[in-house]
Amino acid sequence: MGILGLGFRQDWPRKGIEPNPAGGSRHPSSEPNSTAGMPLLDRFAATVLKMTGRDFCAIARLADDGTALTPLSVMGNSRRAIQKGCACLSQQAVRMVVETRQPLVSNEFGKQCSKAGSRDVSGVGYFIAVPVRDSLERSLGVLCLGELRDRWPSVEEVNTVEELSTIAALGMENASASWILPGASGSSKETNTLLTILENVNSALPISVAVDRCFAALTLLTGADRYAIWLLNESLPRLSLVFAAEGVGVSVPADYWRVLDAVGNGPFVRGVARNRLPATVGDATEDPRLGKELSGLLGQASLLALPLSVRDVVLGVAMLAAPRGAALLDPHILPICQAALNTLAAAIDSARLAEREKMAQQAKGEFMSVVSHELKTPLTSISGYAQLLSKRLPPDSDESLRNYLTVIMEKTRHLTQLINHLLDVRHSGTSHLVDPQEVNLAQIVISSVEAMQALTSRHRLVVDAPEELTLRGDPFRLRQVVDHILTNAIKYSPKGGVINVRLCVEEHQSTDRQWREAVVSVADPGIGISPMHLPYIFQRFYQADLSGSRHFGGLGLGLNISQQIIEEHGGRIWVESRAGVGSNFCFSLPLP
Repeated sequence: MGILGLGFRQDWPRKGIEPNPAGGSRHPSSEPNSTAGMPLLDRFAATVLKMTGRDFCAIARLADDGTALTPLSVMGNSRRAIQKGCACLSQQAVRMVVETRQPLVSNEFGKQCSKAGSRDVSGVGYFIAVPVRDSLERSLGVLCLGELRDRWPSVEEVNTVEELSTIAALGMENASASWILPGASGSSKETNTLLTILENVNSALPISVAVDRCFAALTLLTGADRYAIWLLNESLPRLSLVFAAEGVGVSVPADYWRVLDAVGNGPFVRGVARNRLPATVGDATEDPRLGKELSGLLGQASLLALPLSVRDVVLGVAMLAAPRGAALLDPHILPICQAALNTLAAAIDSARLAEREKMAQQAKGEFMSVVSHELKTPLTSISGYAQLLSKRLPPDSDESLRNYLTVIMEKTRHLTQLINHLLDVRHSGTSHLVDPQEVNLAQIVISSVEAMQALTSRHRLVVDAPEELTLRGDPFRLRQVVDHILTNAIKYSPKGGVINVRLCVEEHQSTDRQWREAVVSVADPGIGISPMHLPYIFQRFYQADLSGSRHFGGLGLGLNISQQIIEEHGGRIWVESRAGVGSNFCFSLPLP
């Protein structure tokens, strides 16, 4: 993703958006994703884009009169994204973020602003705006992140942007011409160090590499020549030494590591973790909290210990040691070090979560494999015996017996379908679900409608489709999707009625290409879906029936599996619904 940016004049509110002549609209360097030589706030915005993969990042500060926002940097992956990012900063809803000090989160920001009379941000869907505040909780401005498509930001994404706002605050607090105009003299060594860490420390790296990069930058800033990290053991209530290193030319005794590990559960380090506050030591030989062994090993060193925390949860403690007289205890250094370690803590937390997710996926796969096998074996026998009994019943037998056998076979089929859904979930994360070939989508839709009509007398399924529409797809999986959508339409229309099924071809055109797609829609007159559930309806195990009665049954897997199948075909699936009116489920597939 190439990153473009705008530089702004300080008098932007009076003259409107005016690209800086020295920088203007530009590629940061000959390499599309490089941030070398960029103003620091632009570096920050570009780094946030690379970290998050969004379309634009905008930073603005509160004007002196407190009534307007002055843009400092807008970076995006296209000129259109940049234009939308600039327009977002002028919206009343964004200014309210600064006034209320509350984040703004939206999945259709452009539509919401259009209703309020502003069409400048049309096309912006995903949008997060968080207030930027200084260490005294004074409002400095706003940090925005957006996409040119509708999608709900996750809680984790909002938390990440809020954490990044602390770094933006450091930039605004030290704002000068060198922050805004390319080529201006002077720079902030502290913030430059922090941005270097932000650019090079992320969850994609092994934790050991992230730690090395973080402290390599901090040692240059603070003059520290040793560091140590203790992390809280998740199963035992103790801090364990996991990383420690010393600078080039610094020698340590053989028992240095043993002493450091023990110090992790002493009053100094545990006090930092318990109080969630930094602690400093001017002379290690004079602080009784360190113990005689560590004091003797460190000598007359200065120490800075800070909590490693993510969203107010302490993961551990980091300690820097430097010769007396170094910049380590400079009060201006402390917020830089804390922000840097928060970035490192986020990378450590993400690595831990990824490892837990990997282990959970393995355990889930093993569990589903065993359970599915153990369940399918008796179900096959039950189904077989029920069919055999149905065939051998005398013609004059009690009609209720036939009804009982029909119920047994139907419930057996339903259980088999649930087991197959579980197996699909198991394989979806490790292999492809589809095996594409030439298929007649029209025949798949029509045969599915005919089969489903035979199962219901209270509903009338009306199909509007051509006799033939050929594309590349997996016939089994596409039939699975259509069957599931039709099953839901029948299930969630308890009063019966007409269900309209339509297959058509839609043609689209943009500035650089044309394309065609097949669109299948299923409209029912059922209970509908409330707006609060719509953003999550395709999530795994999610059900809109949250009353606790589980009246409609199911596992909440069918739509999630259908989404994966359609997306593997290169298509998309969506729903339009109104509570009490009905739903219209649609999916599209690309045509040659």
